[in-house]
Amino acid sequence: MSNIDYEEGWGSGDNLSTLDKINIIRQKFSTDDENLLVNAVFSRITGINQQTISAWKNAKKDIQSGKKADICKAFNLRYQVWTDQFKSYEENVFYKKLDEYLLDNEKLDEQTLKEEDTSHLDAHMYDAVVTLSAEEEDELAFFGKDKTISLPGNLERYSPDFMYALAELLKRKGQAKDALYVLDMLEQSTHSFKYLHRKEIAHLKAILLSEKSIQKWDDAIEILRYLYADRYHLEVPEVVTLTASNYKRKALYHPNGMPNHADHVDLDALGASLSLYSEAYALKSDDQKYYDGINIAYIERILDALESDESENVTTKELQKLFNELYNGKEVNLSDWWEVTSKVEFYILLGDDASAVELYEGYKGTPTRFQLETSLRQLELYTHFCPQDDKAKGFMGMLRGEMK
Repeated sequence: MSNIDYEEGWGSGDNLSTLDKINIIRQKFSTDDENLLVNAVFSRITGINQQTISAWKNAKKDIQSGKKADICKAFNLRYQVWTDQFKSYEENVFYKKLDEYLLDNEKLDEQTLKEEDTSHLDAHMYDAVVTLSAEEEDELAFFGKDKTISLPGNLERYSPDFMYALAELLKRKGQAKDALYVLDMLEQSTHSFKYLHRKEIAHLKAILLSEKSIQKWDDAIEILRYLYADRYHLEVPEVVTLTASNYKRKALYHPNGMPNHADHVDLDALGASLSLYSEAYALKSDDQKYYDGINIAYIERILDALESDESENVTTKELQKLFNELYNGKEVNLSDWWEVTSKVEFYILLGDDASAVELYEGYKGTPTRFQLETSLRQLELYTHFCPQDDKAKGFMGMLRGEMK
């Protein structure tokens, strides 16, 4: 099947709104000659080539998870819309269901989407926030000196501020289970603090549930999706990143903590992760995009290895475009381990190991064991699914050498 020129197919080209274009698709779907026009429409909106779209529609191949994420991004859909609305349909009727969904769920205007400011109501509805007493401040400082904190008895006698601060301190000490216990005690209290700061408490709880020592990814995702529905992510974009990371772990790790076999990867969860990292990338300021950017790159490579029949060059071009957008004309902070290693890992994914080593050797600091282990764990996960990447394995050898 030949391609059709987009402008020729539309006539008026970009003057049409997205909904106008979708409506045209809907009207054309019942005709015999709709294929070329519809393929051109979706190709232009999503950036996916027309031959691939034609193959999907004719049920000759499955829609890959990375492409599902691209489609959702193009139409401003949450990835869960796919699994909630379309999963029971054959691939070749997906487009009809998609345009029906979009026409029934037109995007609200920006003003409607803004969360109503109710801070003035909070001041009257809730008691004043309790602050730490001098005794509690001293006790918290004392706990901070201990390598491992032993929880005090009768936690309920402490102020909610103290319990929340203690939970954060326990998290920093790596005592996630104890921190969750303290938050549970806080949530059982009747003090208004837990209502006034319900989002912050929920966010901290989701972070703790996501910890390697806990690994309750589904529970964390449940909390984070409630926070997203409350638009908390517009205040704290890191909520989207945390949700993405939980979907990534859910997809790629077995509950025993080991990487999944390739055949057991949850591709829908991985697609959701890719979509969410992309959303977080768009929400954050330029100096905070690098973490989401490198995770997008990793997932693109892993999806390519797991399910793509396209050439590696296609993914490389996409990653190069993302790299240029992220780093073009921008210097990384050579004193920031995470910023440096994110760009180093990006170089490796692009096959430029010489630039990776040069940048790594320019790091102005001494990495901690935790930093080395975290970076190494990311690369080990990547090479588990992409074992042919010898350059990544070579850099892993450098990191292991640093740990001796």
